[in-house]
Amino acid sequence: MLKYYDALFDASKYLNLSPKPFNIKHVTNEEIKMLQVKGYRKRLTPQTTSPPPSSYIAELYDLVDRTIYVNDQNTNELNLVILAHAIGHSDFLWHNNYLNEQLDQFSKSLYKYRQALKKTIELVGRNQVNGFLTEIMKLFNIIYVSRSDIDWLMGYLALSHWQYQLIELATAEVKLFESIQKTKLMNEGWATFHQIPLLKQANLFNLGVAVSEVEMYLTYPYGLNLYQLGQSLWMNVNKASLRRVMKPYQDYQFIKDYYSKEVHTQEQISYISKYNQINDGYLTVKENLIEAARYGGKIVIKVDHPITESSGYLTLRYENSNVNKHDLNRLKHQFKQLFNIVVYIKPKNSFN
Repeated sequence: MLKYYDALFDASKYLNLSPKPFNIKHVTNEEIKMLQVKGYRKRLTPQTTSPPPSSYIAELYDLVDRTIYVNDQNTNELNLVILAHAIGHSDFLWHNNYLNEQLDQFSKSLYKYRQALKKTIELVGRNQVNGFLTEIMKLFNIIYVSRSDIDWLMGYLALSHWQYQLIELATAEVKLFESIQKTKLMNEGWATFHQIPLLKQANLFNLGVAVSEVEMYLTYPYGLNLYQLGQSLWMNVNKASLRRVMKPYQDYQFIKDYYSKEVHTQEQISYISKYNQINDGYLTVKENLIEAARYGGKIVIKVDHPITESSGYLTLRYENSNVNKHDLNRLKHQFKQLFNIVVYIKPKNSFN
């Protein structure tokens, strides 16, 4: 792959791309599956999910380490597509305002967080640290909450110093993961949109590469195929406006402006409602895609400050319309287990 690296970087300037250098590492399928679950190789917090037992992942771009991890079972042609794809990722990373800002903030504080984690382990032991962080991450897996409300809760809850530091660390990592998730459709689409033009510009395109691009689509691990859908959305953007859209947008804005009826018909996207009904109507699917892009399927929580302060009981409001009792009970259980506190959770528009 390395012998094609310079050729593709040189080709990128002819497509108005300006990627930054990145590393390339070949790993096994099992290693790359674990990396996908972790989110990035040197993750601070314990992962709370396991890799799928049977799936093939061709590549993973680690935004924190600036490294593309390549499955060592890939064909040479597929690796060419992946290398061109990674150049698209690198360009997106450096030019999307939101993702770049969040990653920059996290990277600047990463050493501080690692030192705090090391000292906390020395103070209370690895088992207690891992147990607390695991429960905190389970809580964050359920809820979407603003940074300002997290800061308020950290002052409200009776936390020890080490708990405070670990929540601060976990929050930083969660907000990084959220920024990656909130731009993932645009990012994957941007990389896919540019990979074949890059290969053609570098005189590396051939029939084997074309077949491998199709294979790459087929290896998308689960859910929506973000390679294909993202590319379709970028094809809806006027060429002169590509940078103007890419720099300030997040996925929900991108879907709102460019998920057209034509894209909907082409991609044939549907979803299963909480009543187990299949919905495939254009406007309904678009609305659900926007909601998922904003909050990742989590319960959107806000602290009700007036009620909490007047009653003395922590009161949270959820903004989603489709929250079920099971999810709310899980949330209450996590607060009780972590902080030994009773929490009241009410819908956004209730009057008490």
